[in-house]
Amino acid sequence: MAESAKPSLPLFPIQLRKVDIGQVAYTCQRFSDPAVVPATKFELNVAVSPFSDSDRSFQVSLTFQCSNEKSESPYYPYSLALTIHGEFGADLERLKHDGDWIKKWGEKNGVLLLLPFLREAVYSFTQKTGFKPLLIPLVETSAFGVAAPPPPAGTEIVRLPAAPPTAEAQR
Repeated sequence: MAESAKPSLPLFPIQLRKVDIGQVAYTCQRFSDPAVVPATKFELNVAVSPFSDSDRSFQVSLTFQCSNEKSESPYYPYSLALTIHGEFGADLERLKHDGDWIKKWGEKNGVLLLLPFLREAVYSFTQKTGFKPLLIPLVETSAFGVAAPPPPAGTEIVRLPAAPPTAEAQR
């Protein structure tokens, strides 16, 4: 019987368990135009649920809302709201942090982990409704603002040497 393979790097004590689309709300007053980006303004909001001791999890919700108005756009009154929910599990024995730390982690790292799912859903939805695909812009958030817990005792940390500069970089 083969021995199970261990990951080459230790797993982080918080892992994404599942991703779901929680809400899609769409309004368009006229026929679509594949040459038009339908929205002129957008908003991105994040919410983090309290940590659940019973199943050792918490949820991060990321909501994208966009719209335009007749006064802002010569095209169409348009609105779209789409929410992505991510459920994260946490290994509290390794994490050794409280609920406030987990909330901060969710507000920063949870956003970074869920944003690609949200970007794809919005892009796909706007394209499938007949408009030019809407690509959510990148947002400023720092995942490094929340320090990760130290690796488990006995974990070997390997530092890779810096690559020498290329000839193009030296010009």
